[in-house]
Amino acid sequence: MIQKFLPDGPTKSVMSYEIYRNKYSSQEDFECIANMYARVMSEDKVLCEGAQKNMNSGVFVNGELHPRWEKGPLFFQKTCREVVTEYWRREKAAGCEIWPAKHRVPGDVKMSAEEVDMCGGIGCGAEKEGLAW
Repeated sequence: MIQKFLPDGPTKSVMSYEIYRNKYSSQEDFECIANMYARVMSEDKVLCEGAQKNMNSGVFVNGELHPRWEKGPLFFQKTCREVVTEYWRREKAAGCEIWPAKHRVPGDVKMSAEEVDMCGGIGCGAEKEGLAW
């Protein structure tokens, strides 16, 4: 099962789901899991819609995730926090941004200062505030 949540502006997101079936699963087993997934997703959708209404009205307060029922999101948050923090430490030790996906070919034309400034100003460049958890 794959879920995609794609923001479509500040107050709207598009959700899509893909469900795959193991070729060895019985119809009964597949329906059991698919129905459970559909129930959980419908419950989550109601929660998301309520949270969006609260954000739109200015009364949203972020709460803690349940340590038993939200293990997946908690693990994901913890892993992201660790990876981003480690990357920040590597950049701090190097004294500069590290661009692992930057195309580097011998004799390649270097980016202009304007391009470097532009890329640094997008998203979370050096002049942006630090990440807050």
